Amino acid sequence: MKKKKDKNNNEREIIGKKKFNYKLLLILIFNTIIIFSIYRLGVMMEYEPILWIYFAAALLFSLAYIIYNRGLSRRNITPDMLPDTWSPIQKQKFFDEDKKWKEKSKWMLTILFPLIITFMYELLDLFFFENLKFIFPALF
Repeated sequence: MKKKKDKNNNEREIIGKKKFNYKLLLILIFNTIIIFSIYRLGVMMEYEPILWIYFAAALLFSLAYIIYNRGLSRRNITPDMLPDTWSPIQKQKFFDEDKKWKEKSKWMLTILFPLIITFMYELLDLFFFENLKFIFPALF
């Protein structure tokens, strides 16, 4: 973040555009392809517990992410909300620590999002695509 001085000669942070993280996008696409392929292979081979295994994995990764990030309780906190007895150094340390926790837990989301996308496709396949066959029989 850049710092700029305003009219009263006070420094303030200027939030600019963030660089798009292509590496993270490629990881998400790759994980989605792998997780979705394994799921569809399990469905095609009629491996019945595959849905429950994926459901348990999504639940565990969701809970792990929430617990690891302290229940997401540190979101939308400003320095004014922190105790007045804290020094500016302690307040900055609080925000830096939160940023480190987010970065460390990002890998969990690269597995959780593909699981959620797989479930969304499965729901569309079960309920929406089947009904389209009855509505538009000439297309299928």
